[in-house]
Amino acid sequence: MTAPQPFSFSWRNPGHWDVIGRHKRLFRIRGEGRQVVVIDERPDCRPYPDPMEFPSVAAATAWITETLMAEPVQDGSA
Repeated sequence: MTAPQPFSFSWRNPGHWDVIGRHKRLFRIRGEGRQVVVIDERPDCRPYPDPMEFPSVAAATAWITETLMAEPVQDGSA
């Protein structure tokens, strides 16, 4: 796993959010209310090839934030 990289959320229009990292779109968030879908567009380490459903935009952004902020596991003991 690589170190976390900078990313931001960009609102395009109602029901359309993009997650951008280093000038590339990493995720698409589409929908509103209780019908929100996340599409993983990361070029590498794409463990989620199918769209994922979430109950809200807030839940989708929380999952994306947790996924992108995961720190690499350190080998050895502290």
